[in-house]
This record gives sequence, structure tokens and C-alpha cells, in this order.
Amino acid sequence: MALGYSISAIISILSKCEFINLNSDEINNITKSLKTLIKDFSIEKPAKENIAKNLSLKLKNKIPVIVSSEHLIGSSHSFKNFLNENGYNVSYSTLQYGYDQAKKLIEDDPDFKTMVTRIQENDN
Repeated sequence: MALGYSISAIISILSKCEFINLNSDEINNITKSLKTLIKDFSIEKPAKENIAKNLSLKLKNKIPVIVSSEHLIGSSHSFKNFLNENGYNVSYSTLQYGYDQAKKLIEDDPDFKTMVTRIQENDN
């Protein structure tokens, strides 16, 4: 929720300073889209039709491992924090430079190797 407020404030400031141009039709389209998203992810929406609820059910009793490329490490860290703070869950994130480096990380770190093995066992 706070992200929406901060983005709206930034867009408003940029528009007032005339760094970006938004007309009323664009603002109305954004508002309609946001209202649709709010309905799609609302608590009243049944789990079958709610992507957020489906994801949370899939993550229940699991330890998510978020892996990203170097340029997305900030996003993966934010998502990990979101899961930890809002989902009352423990998640891990790592920086992936490529297959060889990820494989070396798994082989060199016994805790990480145990975690990956458990995840693979649960998937089978």
C-alpha cells in the first residue's frame, strides 16, 4: 500500500514540474487498472481466482529461495524481505552469476546444500 502512495506522489511531483506529461485520460486509465487489481487481489476473492492466495498456499510450510541475476539483486532482496516481514516466513536470496558459480555455492556451503537437497526432495 505504501508503495502506491509513494509512486503516486513521485508521479504527481514529476508532472507538476513538467518532467512528464500525463493527461486526464491516462490518469483515469491508471485508476481503473488499479481498482481492477485491488478487486483481483482482495481478501473477498476466492483462492481459486486470487493469484496472491494461490502463491501463499504454495509457499505454506516451504522455505522460498529467491535467486536472481546481478542486476536484479535489489528486487530479489526486497521480495525476500517482503516474505520475511509479511509472510512470517524465512526465505533466502542469493546472487547468481551463472550456473557454474551457483553450483559451486551449493557444493561449498553445507547449509545451502542441505536446503537445496530438501527442496528437491519435497518437489519429488
